[in-house]
Parts: sequence; C-alpha cells; structure tokens
Amino acid sequence: MFYKYATVSGGPLLLALVARESTHKFERINIPKSIQIVFSSWRSDLFSFGSYDNVSVGASGDDNEILAETLGEGRLFFFAGESTTRNYPATLHGAFLTRLREAAKVAHHASV
Repeated sequence: MFYKYATVSGGPLLLALVARESTHKFERINIPKSIQIVFSSWRSDLFSFGSYDNVSVGASGDDNEILAETLGEGRLFFFAGESTTRNYPATLHGAFLTRLREAAKVAHHASV
C-alpha cells in the first residue's frame, strides 16, 4: 500500500506500508538513486522486530495521553509518536501530528 503525503509534508514524500511476509522481500529491493531516502527495516530492528502500536483490551485513550506527558524539570523530555495520540494511534499521521505537537511545546519552553 502506498501513500503520497506531499500535501501534508510540504514536499515530495511517498510512504509504503508493507505487512507480514512481504516485509522480508521489501527490505531487500534495490531502491533507485534519489535526493534523499529514509528507510527503516523494522522486521530486522533488534528493538522493534516489526512491532507497531495497538490498543490492548482494557486500555483507553488515557494511556496514550499518559505516554505523551512531558517529563522533568529544567531539562525537559518530550515524547512524540503514534502511541502518544488518543485520536490517531497506530497511524503514520498520528506520529506526524505528534511531532508537530511536541515541536510546538519545545518552541514554547525555549522562549520562556
């Protein structure tokens, strides 16, 4: 499944979502030369092994909001990603929107 995110990203961005057995083949394809490539191999990543966010039985959007809380005093830690949004968990746009949310928080704290 391919998504064209140019209108959201402000520039040319093509995203491919690949699942299950296809990931093994997809990680081995030759990618033609381009201006910039960002490529992740989640299936072989020792820290994720192809994982993704999911809402467990008994969980609620409150859990996502807890993960999004800023931590620390003085030196702050900000958290973005698909797991930190109540409205769009387990989605690319959820991760993208939380990046913007946290960037705004960083900018606010930097100007205080």
